[in-house]
Amino acid sequence: MAMPTVQYEKWRLLARALMNAGVISADASLLLRFNLGIPPLTETLAVAIARYMQGITVTNNIEFDAVACGQLSIPFARVLARLFVGKNDKQCITLFEDEHAGKRHVVDMGGKILPTVQKVLLVKGFTITSDDTLNTIQFLQKNGICVSDCIVFVDFDRDARSSLQEWRCTLHPIFS
Repeated sequence: MAMPTVQYEKWRLLARALMNAGVISADASLLLRFNLGIPPLTETLAVAIARYMQGITVTNNIEFDAVACGQLSIPFARVLARLFVGKNDKQCITLFEDEHAGKRHVVDMGGKILPTVQKVLLVKGFTITSDDTLNTIQFLQKNGICVSDCIVFVDFDRDARSSLQEWRCTLHPIFS
């Protein structure tokens, strides 16, 4: 099954950003760009991304009870949650998204949310516009969960930081 055009474009831009940052080779970038399915994220790359995200949480003194992520961010979000095992275990909450008219909307959360979860760290692969991230924050807030920080692997929206600040959420991009 072919990938939706918006999702394909996101992966193409991600592949270019990874190549420009020296994380992957030009050959690997071409494979990611022209793959019509969701490209695989190697365990090595997922761990590298998660460790960088962990560094951001430590450097910025970000406190949270769980990690929340959409389906595309699961590999590095799960590794990030595992990095905290033994140091205040963190649950990884999967957010199920649907796409309508080129925009992603959270429609459900996976699994049972522990009663101790009050504040989550939102982990996203990338932001093309801040609308999908704001939708996610609103969805979590409606379910009684606070989101004060969002780590994003690649931020393509120059206005995302200020848009999220209006909702009292700080954006921490790895690449922008």
